[in-house]
Formats: sequence, structure tokens, C-alpha cells
Amino acid sequence: MSKQKIIGIFGCEQTDLCIYLASILENMKNSVLVIDNSFEQKMRFCIPRPNEKMNTITYKNVDYTALCERSLWKTEGYDYVIVNLGSWPDEKSVTDCDELICALNCEKCEIEKYREFILHIEHPVSVLFRDFCKSYMSAGGIRKLFVDENCFVLEQLFLPFSEADECSRLMMQF
Repeated sequence: MSKQKIIGIFGCEQTDLCIYLASILENMKNSVLVIDNSFEQKMRFCIPRPNEKMNTITYKNVDYTALCERSLWKTEGYDYVIVNLGSWPDEKSVTDCDELICALNCEKCEIEKYREFILHIEHPVSVLFRDFCKSYMSAGGIRKLFVDENCFVLEQLFLPFSEADECSRLMMQF
């Protein structure tokens, strides 16, 4: 097994992104553990759980667990550990991640809030803007909000708005 990588995902509506990323990595023949350490605990509504008292469940060849202490994130046997850090992660959790992804909607107040957070934590972050409406917004204008003063943003990705994606995200919970 190669060196394990811990990927932390935080921001707005990041739960489905954790599940999608886990599926992609598993399809690439990697062993994956997803930990929902968010305050919101939305993942418990997305993954079928036959028994609420189970600590770890396996769904589509990916292991899922919740509220796991940081000291246990480096669990042997996994190529990737994806940690749902919730909407506002604590700084210690952020520093334990090898890679960080900040999922944002395109609301200016959210962009400003997380821009300040990223500046504060001083940790390299990839920013994924979801529900981007290219007919109404300028990617360059949004990109400029981060680039002007934030040297910690590694890359910015834009996920266009899709009604099907929004429906899928909500249907996961039912």
C-alpha cells in the first residue's frame, strides 16, 4: 500500500462531494474510509445503515464512520481517508489533513467568510465553487476575490449548476 492520504472537505453542502470522491477513488481500486466529523452529521441520512449502533458500515465497497477522534484518522488498511469537516472546521483538524478542499456556493457572503478563514488557517486549500451559473456570473470575478490576497489557494474549480445534481444530492437523503 502506498502512503495514506487524508483529504479534508469543508464548506457549504460538502457531504455529497465526500461520497462522490470516495466512489471515484474506489473505482480506481483504492481502499477508502469516509469519516463524517461534521457537526451537522448529514451523511447518516445518505448512507443506508441497517443498525444505528454500528460504528462503521461498508456501502458500495467504501467504509463509512462518524465522529472519529483525529488520532484514529490514520487507520491502517486505507489508501485514502476522506474527512467531512463540516461547515466550519476546527484548526487542529485542518492541520491533520494532507489535502484540503473547501466547497463553496457562489454567494458572496460565503465566499468572503471562507476567504477569511483560509487566510487565517494558512494551509493550502483547493476551492470548489458549486452551482456556478456561468450565464449570470463571471468566473474571473469570483476567482479574483481569492487571488488578490490569498496565496494559500492551490486551485479553483467551478462545478456548474445542474438541476440533476441538486436532485441527486437531495435524493441521497431519502
